[in-house]
Amino acid sequence: MIKLPSIKQLTEGFTKTCLRFPFAVVYAFMGTFTAIYLVDSHRDDDNVAKILYKIILSAALGVLSATAITLITERLKKGTQGYIVASIFKVITPIAYYFSLPDELNTRSTIKYMIIMLALHLIVSYAPFIWKGTINGFWQFNKSLFINFLVSILYSSVLYLGLIAALGTVDELFNVNLDYKIYLKLYIFMAGIFNTIFFLASVPEYFTELDNETDYPKGLKIFTQFVLLPLVIIYLIILYVYEAKIIFTNTMPAGIVSYLVIGFAVFGILALLLVYPIQEKIGNQWIKRFSTSFYIALFPLIGLLFWAIGLRVMQYGFTEKRYFILALACWLTFVSFYYLLNKSKNIKIIPVSLSLLMLLSIYGPWSAFEISMFSQQSILVDLLKKNKIYNGQKITKTNVKITENDETQIGRIVDYLCTNHGVKSLAYVLGSQIDSVANVKPESSYAQTNFVLKKLGLKYPNYSYNPDVKKYFTYSAPQANVMTIPYQSVIKYSGSDYLNEYQIALDNKLYLLKVDVDKYTFNITQGKDTLVKQDLSTLLLKIAKENSTNVTKNNYEIINEQNGLSYKLVFQKVSTYYDLEQNTLESSNFEFYLLLNPVKK
Repeated sequence: MIKLPSIKQLTEGFTKTCLRFPFAVVYAFMGTFTAIYLVDSHRDDDNVAKILYKIILSAALGVLSATAITLITERLKKGTQGYIVASIFKVITPIAYYFSLPDELNTRSTIKYMIIMLALHLIVSYAPFIWKGTINGFWQFNKSLFINFLVSILYSSVLYLGLIAALGTVDELFNVNLDYKIYLKLYIFMAGIFNTIFFLASVPEYFTELDNETDYPKGLKIFTQFVLLPLVIIYLIILYVYEAKIIFTNTMPAGIVSYLVIGFAVFGILALLLVYPIQEKIGNQWIKRFSTSFYIALFPLIGLLFWAIGLRVMQYGFTEKRYFILALACWLTFVSFYYLLNKSKNIKIIPVSLSLLMLLSIYGPWSAFEISMFSQQSILVDLLKKNKIYNGQKITKTNVKITENDETQIGRIVDYLCTNHGVKSLAYVLGSQIDSVANVKPESSYAQTNFVLKKLGLKYPNYSYNPDVKKYFTYSAPQANVMTIPYQSVIKYSGSDYLNEYQIALDNKLYLLKVDVDKYTFNITQGKDTLVKQDLSTLLLKIAKENSTNVTKNNYEIINEQNGLSYKLVFQKVSTYYDLEQNTLESSNFEFYLLLNPVKK
């Protein structure tokens, strides 16, 4: 049974955590309050917002890097000089990452960030045991991290749910009309500060004591032996039957098989790691036999993995996703050979080798991004030369009738390069025309892809995102504030709201505003009576027509009166896809102010 901490324990724990992990705590506060400010400021399309996003990402990275560095220095005990050097690295790491980020966060920077964060999580898991400590101490340390992580999630979730329930109750009973964003800001605070500090407070501090610790949760063995391992066996049978099927039917492996094999391998390795400390105990000899059998059984599946991803690489070239799957296949091969041939079977090799692989895969000329870009560029050049569109030096006009398959593949490669690597990755084909592509408005990969394909005399490969047919645009009102006089009530609605209902109090009467985002309407009811029913689609289509090419500085509003209520609706932001041919909208998101007044009779 979990014993709840007292207020005194929480205060002492907070102080101790701040003293032990000062940089990590500062970065947690910095990232959290920056995110809260971003929610409040409504900045989502300007240069300041881009800076704020970069600060949030860098701060989150700083929490992990500072924690890892602290754990290393605590283990090495290098004194004041070591502390100063470590502090310098704690400051430099997130700052260096901030300045390494591009002005526009794209697919490439997002993938790189996710992999860095995963690698840092792994580094934290073995940071105090790189040079010192036993394998048992390493296992006990990670057991503690895992349990404390689950407990911190539990505490944070329960506290968050309790607080939003309290806020909802106050809002309902006292008609406070709380801004919906308070729930999002509270979530950010709980996840960014409370959860982070609660977890850091539980990170083991006395590493040498862990080396001699023999505590093993009985429930963990039961969970692993009777839940995880049976699931591993079931999936092993399914994958073996599937492999036999494709061999006998001589068919190409499905793309999803790569993820299934990797998932199976990860869960199998995790299960073996969970029971590692008790494999030498009497009655648990089966664990070693199962471990050996598991790694032997992996080889046919690793072969299937190489087969599935190899076929796609040969057909369509490398992309980041195929590169990472191939890298994981190589890593699984290494781990399997290591555990079968090496007598020490050091479990630290798993997080250490995987974190190194992750970092190597995103930096250098061998990185996923460089290999994928070069691969797709080579395939594109071959296709263009084949169809007499490019002669090796410049674009040429051709009378060759290009096949639909080639045109689609060229379009997809151009779209991939524009989206993941930017238009500069096409400079060798476009030459001096690259500058005109970079200046295409709006600055979206769809618009740039369409522009490039027009230069090549081709069409966009996917109609559903064809910029010639569907225009994506965002509109923001020129004035952030709205004149509220003489209206008594003002409601601000955002299309991102998960609650589309608002209670409104006017002259001691309660009304209910309901917004239907899909049908572009809103209703105002009193009891069972519908007093106002307003269509928004006509005005939204007008906004789309006037802003799909060049964003205007017009104000768009509806002024009307129905059943004793006069109202004024003023659009603040609109983002949507506008179909020029069908005159329809898709995936619309909008914000507006609604001002209300009862009509005096």
